[in-house]
Amino acid sequence: MVGSKHLVFDIRSLDPNKYSFPYHFHRNAEEIFVILAGKAMLRTPEGFKEVSEGDVIFFEIGPDGAHQLYNHTEAPCRYLDLRTNQGIDVCE
Repeated sequence: MVGSKHLVFDIRSLDPNKYSFPYHFHRNAEEIFVILAGKAMLRTPEGFKEVSEGDVIFFEIGPDGAHQLYNHTEAPCRYLDLRTNQGIDVCE
């Protein structure tokens, strides 16, 4: 068991035709996605982009770090979700 003070991480599986979460950004957390298997469409303020196995994506604090994944394929997309935890975070 890992007892990190400032990092939270999960391995997530995003099923076909599903969204990860609503499009959002964090007020007090940075976040990184590492795509472990499969593909998904990533929505950011810059638009939409396909991400796939091996991609590492960083989301900064605030509106410029807004993000959402959508699995547009027929196979699950597995990814590591790594984020900072320094107290209360607000998502918008």
